[in-house]
Parts: sequence; structure tokens; C-alpha cells
Amino acid sequence: MTNATVVQIVDAIALRLAAITQDNGYATNAGARVHKGREHIGDDEFSAAAPDALTVLWDSEQKTSELVGCPTVNLAGDFAVVAWLMPTDTSASAAAIDAIVRDIKRALFRADADPTLKNITSGFEYVGAYMVPRLDGLRSARVALELHVTWRDALDNGA
Repeated sequence: MTNATVVQIVDAIALRLAAITQDNGYATNAGARVHKGREHIGDDEFSAAAPDALTVLWDSEQKTSELVGCPTVNLAGDFAVVAWLMPTDTSASAAAIDAIVRDIKRALFRADADPTLKNITSGFEYVGAYMVPRLDGLRSARVALELHVTWRDALDNGA
């Protein structure tokens, strides 16, 4: 069940990722194409002008604690940022993946980032990154960064 706070968290993560442009001092322009909830991007959607894209996914939500008589509940959820990229050649793959992972971490955790995410969450942490194999035979590469987020939600709002 997706509630309003989960949607706000996904939107806030996407907003931070949209700042990833070379004009803003990043190594890539991955922020030019940020999707929310999209699970697949095909090779035909990449070009020299748009060699990479990002997707924000929400995986799960679980209640962590609830106080009797308290109108709020503590929740935790797992989110992922999936970076899709089309390296120009095999030797550039590792460097391209490293650059995009560094850019994502920097955008999500920099001190001067948009404060919306900080205002709606009580905890936001990086869990790790891993390569996602392309079983469909496409050339593009994917790397996923896992995030663990905690927040408080009102019990009378469908939590």
C-alpha cells in the first residue's frame, strides 16, 4: 500500500537526482532523465545526447514501532535508485558506473541539497550498491543503490 508520505519521499529523492548535471558540477548529466517507478528502460531509449537515466523505486514499508494511544506510527521503507547507462565501449563501463554512483551519492547526501527529504523523514541512509545483470541481452548496464528511509506517519491517514 502506497501512502502519501511514500509518494513525497520518492518525489524528494527524484528532485535531488534531477540536480545531477555537468552544469551543476557533477561528472554526468544523469539528472536530465529521472523516472519514478519505471522498472525498464530499453537500449533504444539511449543516445549520445542521453546516455544514461535514473529511476527511483519504492520496495517495501514496514511498521517499526507504535505507541498505544499515540496518533502516529514509526515506519521504515526500502527504496532504490537504479542508474541505467549505455557506455560507449567496454573499457569505459567501469569508469561510467563509478562516475554515476558517485554523482548519485553526492546528490542525495550533500549538505546543500533540497531540504524536502530531510523535512519528511527521520532517517535516510545509504545501504549499498550492486550491479544488476541484464538478463534480456541488452547492452545497457544497470547499477542499483539501496536506501533505507524512516519516517513518522499519522495512523488516521491510512498508515
